[in-house]
Amino acid sequence: MKMYKGISEKARMNTVKGNWNIIRSHNIRKYFNSALLNANADSFFVEFCMGHTLDSTKAAYFRANSEQLRETYSKYIPFLTIQKALDVSESPEYQKIKNENQILVAETVKHVVERKDLQEMREELDRMKSAFKDLASDKPPITKEYIDMVLGRDAQDNKSKHKKRMYPT
Repeated sequence: MKMYKGISEKARMNTVKGNWNIIRSHNIRKYFNSALLNANADSFFVEFCMGHTLDSTKAAYFRANSEQLRETYSKYIPFLTIQKALDVSESPEYQKIKNENQILVAETVKHVVERKDLQEMREELDRMKSAFKDLASDKPPITKEYIDMVLGRDAQDNKSKHKKRMYPT
């Protein structure tokens, strides 16, 4: 227990007295198991390394070769190592994602500009359609003279009739 408490204090991950520390034997075992399985290690190898008992069938056929186990284990050491300062921004995976993100940002800006252009063109088209409808309708503006013309009246006759009604002589 003192060993894990010391590791927790050095990592500055210790908690107040009475609470579980993040770094403790069970969590280290979980990390070991997860790291190996995530690195595509054989589940039988992981179980053996964790010290789990083998079922009777596996125990009957399996004979551990220490050299082969050491060689297999050494292949997974990079996945089990906790590095003090890991600069993720230097990894090829991060650089690839960063480049893809920059491309997507540029494409987004391009699409926004294109969309704005399309909206402006749509508005101009709508204005042109409206103007064309007005021109194509062949309807003159409705005025008193137009109404008189449609009704077949003479504009001068209307004026004189209107005066006669208002001012009889």
